[in-house]
Parts: sequence; structure tokens; C-alpha cells
Amino acid sequence: MKQLSLSLAILLLSLGLHAQSFEKISMDDLLAKAKTAGHPVVLNVWATWCAPCVEELPYLNEGVKAFKKEKVELWLLSMDFPKNLDEKLKKFIKEKGYTARYFWLTDDNADEFCPKLDQRWEGTIPVTLFYNPLNNYRKFLNRAITKAQVPLEIKEMIQ
Repeated sequence: MKQLSLSLAILLLSLGLHAQSFEKISMDDLLAKAKTAGHPVVLNVWATWCAPCVEELPYLNEGVKAFKKEKVELWLLSMDFPKNLDEKLKKFIKEKGYTARYFWLTDDNADEFCPKLDQRWEGTIPVTLFYNPLNNYRKFLNRAITKAQVPLEIKEMIQ
């Protein structure tokens, strides 16, 4: 019984650590992941130094949780500076513990990676892409999103 309890504790700890890590990725690879995800994705581009970004993250997290049955997943793509990865980003992820997949963009030329996400994106943040590969739904919001808008956008995406 003790061994089973210990095994379960180790498993839960490793899942918690995995949920608090981030994946370094290019925009091309991130978009390919979204296309093959097999479920709806809310992709938010943000940074720890961006006050409107940090303000909307709880809205997105709670909104996505409300659609757990529909397997909607929150992906948070950080635009934090490389010097802040280890100290600021990892600390933020650990403290907030949102139910999300965390990514950090390895591309450094906004003129190249912005139009890959959406032709209208000029590089400002926050921005959010609602994407459902199951029905080819795609909606890009080139601005911050409100708490009331999140469930409405997700409902539209999964219909």
C-alpha cells in the first residue's frame, strides 16, 4: 500500500511539473500542432511584462475550463524576452498554474512570424486565435478580450 501511495505521489508531482513547463517552438511548428491537435484550441499570445495580457489570462483559463467536456485547450505563447525565460516566465507559470500548455516563440523576426499567425497581426499583444481543426473554424482577435467575450467566442468555435 505504501508503494502504491508513493508511486501515485510521484506521478502527480511529475504531472504538475510538466504542466508548469514551456516548450520552445517556432510559429510554423506551433501552427502545425494546432492543425493536428484533434480538438479546439484557444491560442493566446502574451508576455509577463504586458499588463493587459496578464489581466486577460484568468478569463481565458476559466473560460476554457468551462468547456472541458468539449476538450477545448488553452495554449499560451509567451513573447517574453530570452533573458527572462528562466527567472520571470518559469516563476509566473509556477505561481499561476493555469490549466494550459505553455510555449515560448523561438522566432525573432516579427515581420516573418506575425503574418503566419494572421495577416492582420502587426505584432502588438495580447492577441488570441480561436481555432478548431474539427470544423476548420478560425477567428483571430487582434486585441485584448473581456471576461464576458471568452465563453461566447468558445461557443462559436465549437458549434
